[in-house]
Amino acid sequence: MLHPRTFLKRHTVTGALLVALAAAGCGAEAEPGADASTSSPEAEAAFDAASPAPSPNLDAASSALPSPDVETSEESSGGDYEECGDGECEVSFSGSVEFPVEGSGGQWTVEAAVEADGVDVGLTNPDGMGGGGGLLYEPGCTLAMHADGGGSLSCGEPIEDPEPGGYVMHLLELDGDTAVIQAIVG
Repeated sequence: MLHPRTFLKRHTVTGALLVALAAAGCGAEAEPGADASTSSPEAEAAFDAASPAPSPNLDAASSALPSPDVETSEESSGGDYEECGDGECEVSFSGSVEFPVEGSGGQWTVEAAVEADGVDVGLTNPDGMGGGGGLLYEPGCTLAMHADGGGSLSCGEPIEDPEPGGYVMHLLELDGDTAVIQAIVG
């Protein structure tokens, strides 16, 4: 018969080995045909913020992808989002869009995308940290976020003005992959 301490030691060692093996499998994947010694430095460089090589690729990709959506949205809404300078605007778009809205704390960034089950909307704080978002399922749905971090999603209710430091996103129209949203920043 095993002593209880021996039993616990064996199970602790076995558990530690399983955790180590599982963690080893969670690393970055190497490209087919590449050995581990060449993929590890590349993976580390991709995550290194000081590395100049990945930054242009990421910046080029991030600025290149939204451009068609933004152009479509600007054409649909008839401008360059100047109407968003007072903290309230309506924007018509197809697919997805990203645009600025001035608020009491600075310029917020609105992102919206038509999905299969509604319009996914979100705002990012002027400092780039946080914000919030949600899915507006049908026209008449409103997402309200409060300065304290609380919020609500409602459909069919009157649109309320946001409290200072909060915001309201309202889905006015949804037709296929085209939507009209209203953004109001408090």
